[in-house]
Amino acid sequence: MENVPAPFTFTLNWNPSYSYATIPKTETNIPAHWIILGTPVTPPERGLCDFRNITIENVQIVNARHIFAASGLPEKANHERKVRECECPGPRRR
Repeated sequence: MENVPAPFTFTLNWNPSYSYATIPKTETNIPAHWIILGTPVTPPERGLCDFRNITIENVQIVNARHIFAASGLPEKANHERKVRECECPGPRRR
């Protein structure tokens, strides 16, 4: 990859308002998939993303702002990330 600012970015802590769809009461012709999308997930923990067993290997990256970024939720930590045989030249910044 060349000139990709953030090649590996995993954001599991996204805007939760997207997860709570409600169907307007004024709707009369409701598609079946709207009903599924509007059904609450119970227990709520089932609706959280899981980030684990991720392996990135044999990648060449040039001119990235940062190589790897991951954010999750306190209730669901990120586990088992591996990076192997990757070339990512550039200054080390934090």
